[in-house]
Amino acid sequence: MLHIVEIDESNSHYLTTFLVNDIPSTFRYFKTRSVNILKNHILTIMLLDDELPIGYAHIDYENKYWLGICILHAYQGKGLGIKMMEYILNNEKITVLNDIYLTVDSTNENAIKLYKKFNFSIVELTENYYIMKK
Repeated sequence: MLHIVEIDESNSHYLTTFLVNDIPSTFRYFKTRSVNILKNHILTIMLLDDELPIGYAHIDYENKYWLGICILHAYQGKGLGIKMMEYILNNEKITVLNDIYLTVDSTNENAIKLYKKFNFSIVELTENYYIMKK
C-alpha cells in the first residue's frame, strides 16, 4: 500500500534505506550532504510502498526555498511524482512560502513536464540544467 510519511530525525532510517537504492543519477542532493541536513529542512517526505521507501521530496532554505524530489527508477511513470508534489506543495508549512525554486537537468523532460503542471517555470538556463521557480 502506498502512503506518504513526514520524515524527521526519529524516522530518518527511511531516507538512509532510500539512498542505497537505485536512485536516478540526476538526484545529487545527498552527494554533498549527510542525512543530518534533515534538521534544516522545512518539510521532508517519503513515499512508501508498504515499508519500502520509493520516493523522496523536501523543501529547504539555502538563500531561497528549494524543492527536491526523486522517485526510484522502477516506480517512475506511474503518477507518483504528482502525488508527492501535491502533498508537499499543499502542506500548511509550504503554502505560506513565496518563490520556491528547483533545479532540473535540461534533458529530464518528464520532470520538467511534472514541474510545469505545478506552475513552475524556467527562470534560468545553464549548460546542463534549468532553474525553475513557482
